Amino acid sequence: MTDQDKNKIIDLIKNGEKLPKEYIYKLFADEEDVFLFWNGRKEDITNIALPFHSIEHIDEPRKEKSREQTSMFETDFRGRQLKGWTNKLIWGDNKLILSSLANGAMREEIEKEGGLKLIYIDPPFAVGADFGFNIEIGGETAEKKQSIIEEIAYRDTWGKGISSYLTMMYERLKLMHSLLAEDGSIYVHIDWKVSAYMRLLLDDVFGKDYFRNEIIWKRKGGSANPQNRLGVVTDSIFYYTKTDKAPLLNLYTKDSDEAQKYLAERFNNLDENGRRFLKSPIVSPNPRPNLTYEYNGYKPPRNGWSISFDVMKKWDEEGKLYFPPRDQGERIYRKIYEDEYEGQPIQNLWTDIFVINPVANERLDYPTQKPEALL
Repeated sequence: MTDQDKNKIIDLIKNGEKLPKEYIYKLFADEEDVFLFWNGRKEDITNIALPFHSIEHIDEPRKEKSREQTSMFETDFRGRQLKGWTNKLIWGDNKLILSSLANGAMREEIEKEGGLKLIYIDPPFAVGADFGFNIEIGGETAEKKQSIIEEIAYRDTWGKGISSYLTMMYERLKLMHSLLAEDGSIYVHIDWKVSAYMRLLLDDVFGKDYFRNEIIWKRKGGSANPQNRLGVVTDSIFYYTKTDKAPLLNLYTKDSDEAQKYLAERFNNLDENGRRFLKSPIVSPNPRPNLTYEYNGYKPPRNGWSISFDVMKKWDEEGKLYFPPRDQGERIYRKIYEDEYEGQPIQNLWTDIFVINPVANERLDYPTQKPEALL
């Protein structure tokens, strides 16, 4: 920064005038190549710890037998925890709740059990000022009207446009990052109105190296397009981890259109018992001299097999190998049976989970309610 720039900034501050954006960026130029800045950004976060008060406890009868409790999260046969807590619904300002979890006695309790592993949040996208809705509890319907606190929260969140929204989310995300275990992960559900801002915000808090996926959920089918633009039928779910230690369970599906097509086209062989199977090549993509061997009179492929001799023998003993007639080739295949097939690996495009049907049992008429299948 030149002396002329410095003097200009000093004069502007003395006169109580706003700094042009180019000067704000110059002030932070030596810190990072890219710096996320908005009016109202503060690095300090709330660090108070308020007490939690139990308001109501609901016991759901359980059919399973009582067992010895070894964790703060386990329950007896009635659904009541003997110590600690489980299925706890906390009501209040989530910033104060997060701060109290991060700075209060409950944090030690959680960390003794291995820490907080997973966070899913469905924050406001670009809501109107009406926070009221109807909810059914125990067969009775009650109207939940907007409170004074929620009216104030709305003004604080949206009163200054996107900058106040970023400030609101930034502090909460930093608290969540603090609470997550080292092997924890977070899923942030968002729509197109603020997704671009949220992605930058998450990169800033969690680090762009810990961005794992943007999951695209097709939440509804085709509809008439609004004027001058295409219809929006998807939401985004940003998946981040705190470190490289976070695991991800591999999931499979047989229900997607892709999986159904794969089943119909590939499992077109029958064994002697009438079981359907597909023939999967056992060929190495690269030259493997150590896997180049003859088996049961069948010569190896040019690059060798993809498995060792011992595995080949084991599969043969288990009836998992297909030996083609000699006049149809020399290649051995592995049998993958349809009734043992896990399905196609789930990727980041989810098209087989639909919005809640108006007459579905799980529907509560909450404006942004998400399907249980999605969660």
